[in-house]
Amino acid sequence: DSKVADPLLVTVGQPLLYYLPPVVSPVGNPFKIDVELGAADKFVTYENGTFKIGNTTNQQVGTYPVKVTITDSKGAKTVTTLNMVVRAAS
Repeated sequence: DSKVADPLLVTVGQPLLYYLPPVVSPVGNPFKIDVELGAADKFVTYENGTFKIGNTTNQQVGTYPVKVTITDSKGAKTVTTLNMVVRAAS
């Protein structure tokens, strides 16, 4: 288990949990986090700040962009793309 870094490194056959770092407003306003998994949705789920990565196969080796949008209570948005890289087991 680890904090999210870019790229998110995943090894075939090794399920993992990755955690988004907490998002904190200096004045205490809430944030909404939206995650678009794209093609990674075949082996990844996201809920409450946690990416749960299931078993991957050699057919899934490659790079998968994951879009993360953070929106504050006033509608201001920050969008970033994290690259999930599935690597073959050595």
